[in-house]
Amino acid sequence: MSRNKIKNQNGFGYTFYPKDWRTDPRVITMKPDVRDMYRFLIDECYIRGEYKLELSYSYVASMLRLRADSVATKIELCCNYGVAYWEDDLLVIPSVIEYLDNVTAKDLIDRRIG
Repeated sequence: MSRNKIKNQNGFGYTFYPKDWRTDPRVITMKPDVRDMYRFLIDECYIRGEYKLELSYSYVASMLRLRADSVATKIELCCNYGVAYWEDDLLVIPSVIEYLDNVTAKDLIDRRIG
């Protein structure tokens, strides 16, 4: 499995924890449109199974019904908030790395029950 692939491919599917989202001061201080972009980027990571995204602004624009220049601005704002960064031509979403590289199947079950 390549370094940028998510290690947690155990069939538990997409997992999102609102309390984690709401306690991150970077996310709380974002304007709603930037928060929406960040959420979209996290979703793309899960869909693609990667935490490094090769993105086309026109693709994102068509998915979110935005102009490509607006997409570029919102992604740059995500970078300014420290929730994303560029590594060569790939956009990295650190929360996906930090969370999914360390999560286990037991952790997922415990969180679903708890």
